[in-house]
Amino acid sequence: MARIHGIGAMLGLVLLSACGSDGTGLTGPVRESLPLSGPIVPLTGPVEIVQTAYMPLTRQCQQITQGYGAIGNILLHGDNLRPPRTPRRCRVLTMQPLPNGAARTTVTEANWTRQFTRSATGDISDLALVGPAIEAMSSQERTDLLAEETAALQTGNLRRQTVRQGGDFLTLAGDPRQCRISGRSMIRDRAVIVADCVERDIHSGNLTVEGAAQMAVDIQTGLTLAQITRARLPARPSQPPERTNSMRRYLSLDWQ
Repeated sequence: MARIHGIGAMLGLVLLSACGSDGTGLTGPVRESLPLSGPIVPLTGPVEIVQTAYMPLTRQCQQITQGYGAIGNILLHGDNLRPPRTPRRCRVLTMQPLPNGAARTTVTEANWTRQFTRSATGDISDLALVGPAIEAMSSQERTDLLAEETAALQTGNLRRQTVRQGGDFLTLAGDPRQCRISGRSMIRDRAVIVADCVERDIHSGNLTVEGAAQMAVDIQTGLTLAQITRARLPARPSQPPERTNSMRRYLSLDWQ
């Protein structure tokens, strides 16, 4: 059966390593437009993130644009210079507020549902995977998947912490994201921290590659409300070695 993607990645919190000259062929941070409602303003002091778990989420969406090649920093997209786009795919995402600032998150797709509880400080507990896709697995497959998803939540989510201009984030596992915080801004009614990063978990076929990313992290919850990632993929065997393929991925959360 098809692999069920990790919840940490679903929440858009899978960013690693500072941007810059990173060996990917990208020469700096992503500067494509996040849906910000104002300018990025440098932090003038420490800011605490993850003050509560609840947010009135409705869905998480992803869209990927693929280019056919690149020479230097110029992306080529075939004869008509228009990159093909995959359909915008969304999954239903809801949160039920619980006492003491915690929340129960439910992620729903066609043949599976995931639920987990997140505390006001960001800790994850009570992960459950249910639905036909899960029932079709063997007992060992379900055990292995639950362990994978638990680990993904620990490495892919942020705990309550204080961040600073030019600094980094820490995951629940205590590991640095190695992002570079560039300031704060707004998305609609939500105050966010904007950071430039490198995402090391971009899958294209059997490849895992790196890409430059920019993300906007909600100050209240620590969730990534929007993220843009660009990656250069190695040339296919039928292509000349100087030609590489490109990919742009846009992730976003919607809320009421």
